[in-house]
Amino acid sequence: MEALPFIKKLRNDYSENKLEIIGINRDLSFKGLQNTVTNKNIKWRNIWDENDAITNLFGVTAIPTTILINKEGIIIYRGTGITPQNEKEILEMLNKNL
Repeated sequence: MEALPFIKKLRNDYSENKLEIIGINRDLSFKGLQNTVTNKNIKWRNIWDENDAITNLFGVTAIPTTILINKEGIIIYRGTGITPQNEKEILEMLNKNL
């Protein structure tokens, strides 16, 4: 949940038609996902990765992992954790590509 404030800021700063945010949730149950979305006031799409299919597809080994994919489907940024440095990198990539 350490990334949540930064992701919420992105949602506020970039309209949905410019930036689509999708959370991949690995809670043990769908009810856990629902509770997290409700309790944390998450305002973007979240997918329950029940069997780790998405996690494995993208080779996620740590949480949080941020992956930016451009309109052509090319990964333009990949980072783990949220630090001031990678927040800066994410914002630079978004400003360059949106």
